[in-house]
Amino acid sequence: MRTYEKKNRTIRRLFLLAPVRLCLLGAGLVWLGIFFALRGRRGFANAITFGLVRPFQETASGWCDGLPFSVGEILYTLALLAFAAWLLLSLVRLVRGPGRRLRLFRLCAGTLAAAALAYGAYCLLWGIQYYADSFSDQSGIHAEGVSPEALAEVTEAFADLAAAYSPLVARDENGLFAETGYLDRAETLYDAAAAQYPCLDGPARRPKEMLYSALMRSTGFTGFFCPFTGEANVSVYEPEAYRPATIAHELAHQRGVAAEDEANFVAVLACLEDGDPVYVYSAALLAFTHLSNALYSADYEAWLAVWAGLESGVEADIRYCNAYWREYDNAATTVSQTVYSGLLQTQGQSLGIRSYGACVDLLVSYYGEKELPTP
Repeated sequence: MRTYEKKNRTIRRLFLLAPVRLCLLGAGLVWLGIFFALRGRRGFANAITFGLVRPFQETASGWCDGLPFSVGEILYTLALLAFAAWLLLSLVRLVRGPGRRLRLFRLCAGTLAAAALAYGAYCLLWGIQYYADSFSDQSGIHAEGVSPEALAEVTEAFADLAAAYSPLVARDENGLFAETGYLDRAETLYDAAAAQYPCLDGPARRPKEMLYSALMRSTGFTGFFCPFTGEANVSVYEPEAYRPATIAHELAHQRGVAAEDEANFVAVLACLEDGDPVYVYSAALLAFTHLSNALYSADYEAWLAVWAGLESGVEADIRYCNAYWREYDNAATTVSQTVYSGLLQTQGQSLGIRSYGACVDLLVSYYGEKELPTP
């Protein structure tokens, strides 16, 4: 009799808990339906982005700013551990407990609800920004068609800029970039750019160095922006010469620049406007890398001519960076880049991970008519 009553209580609990999962799943699916149905309407995207998301992220990043670690990383870790523990416990109960069909239904409903809510939260706090007014829309800086001649001219200009600032940065015994302490200056990095382009205005925040830097390096990532806490996170493992530009890139995301191509351009713009030699040099390397890659395909002879004239320190930093990342060109990197590219494409970023190269048009359009800074 007791066994029968215990079994009935178990079944009643399963029936009572199942609607909770279905409600959560329904809520996630309803929001995703609204998001995908209305995301193309600029007014809807702007209302959520500027009325809800940006104020939330600025507030959240203020709460996290004084902490010496990334709250976003901790949240992701706890969420993954909690989900893994729940999944393992559910599987054990499924195998050992009574009412397997109901438990299987409960497991499937819970998993789908968690996935829908997680992706729905991502779409709300980050994906929607891809459909709101972009940096180009707000600043009036637009990418235009690029001729090989203009591309070659701007590529050479950034090679000269890197060469001019190369002697101003500290170097080690191998002639490689060896600056330190620049992360402490990152909070004011966007002051000059924001004065010129108010859409980049925002509270000063210090980027967080990632606890999982080694893991991120093995998958080819050098930083990420956490939309749930508003934190800009950067890896401690990256060729040092490019790291200041990476910091500027993640801070661009924190300032509301969602698209990767625009974030790279804005990173270069902010560093050059700031004028700090370390950041200017790193941004010049970042810009030159994208420009020269495009020039290689557009005009190989012009590419050879630019590379033949590279300053020794600049060439050493670029060659070291290429060799560094070749060590991590593996299956894990391919999978992670493919997954991230797919995620970008679900948000309408049709170029996927290749949209990092689209900043070339912005660089050529903007700096083709503007003088670069001098030391």
